[in-house]
Amino acid sequence: MRKALQWVKALRLFSFVPSESRFNRRRHRLMPLLHALAPLLRAVWESLEACTDYALDTLRVRAIPASIVPD
Repeated sequence: MRKALQWVKALRLFSFVPSESRFNRRRHRLMPLLHALAPLLRAVWESLEACTDYALDTLRVRAIPASIVPD
């Protein structure tokens, strides 16, 4: 699981990143929680994917006269 530790360090997710062995001990202790959260996260993701309505950010853009726009 060195990749997980490298990922945490690269993204600077924590102010203090423990040694590899300590990181792995903590990760192994959290695995039951992560496995319990997986179905919930999957359900949230599927509900977001099922959404057919989207919000667009509106930004005022200066109108360009039709004579300037090339044909």
